[in-house]
Order: sequence, then structure tokens, then C-alpha cells
Amino acid sequence: MGHTGVVLQFLNNSHQRCILYGYPGVDGTNRGGHSRGHATRTTVGFLGGCGCTHPRGVLLRPGQVASALVEGDASHPRCSDRYAGLLVTPPNTYRSTPLRDAPDGCDFQVHPTVPGTSGQG
Repeated sequence: MGHTGVVLQFLNNSHQRCILYGYPGVDGTNRGGHSRGHATRTTVGFLGGCGCTHPRGVLLRPGQVASALVEGDASHPRCSDRYAGLLVTPPNTYRSTPLRDAPDGCDFQVHPTVPGTSGQG
């Protein structure tokens, strides 16, 4: 029991540069893919974060990657079972993608989008 994390990666697969600003939208889902809870947005957590006081924009050229860390707390007293997956919406977008991976625990948070693949600023 304790803290576990999932790193979300966002690839710019267009031919133009773009800027991702802030936090991705992250919901925990049940086995049917339905939302059961929203991740709390924080700049830092037990496993890390952006090392910033406010989220910054991340410039992505074609082919570059940005990432964000989602962490869960399986030792939280209200936690009776874990999410089956995540529903993720990249910053500045409206299309959500279901993922089959989720951090252990039912109380979770998401950190701001940062350059690179580690989810750490």
C-alpha cells in the first residue's frame, strides 16, 4: 500500500508546433469505462510534480512529447477499491481517450504538463 503513479505522454503528431498549457483532464473510471471521480489538480505530490508554483505552457514541435504524472494513494482511509482505468483529455483539447491503466487507490491527483516523457519538471 502507498503511492503509485502513471505517466501520461502526449505526442505532437501534427506538422505544426503547438502549446499544451496546464493540466490534462483525468477521470478515474469503472470497468464499464464510466467516470467515477476526477483527479485533483496539484503542482506537487508524494511522487513528484512540476517543481513550479504555477503551470507553464509546453511548446511541442512536430514529433516532440510532453507528459503529466497521475498519482494515487492506496493507503487513503476512504479507499475501498481502485479505478479500472482513466479517461484522459489532453490540455487545450476536447477529445478524451480511455486508458486501461490507473494508479492504485481511489484518491488521486494529476500534476501539470511538462516537457519530456517523465512527468517530472
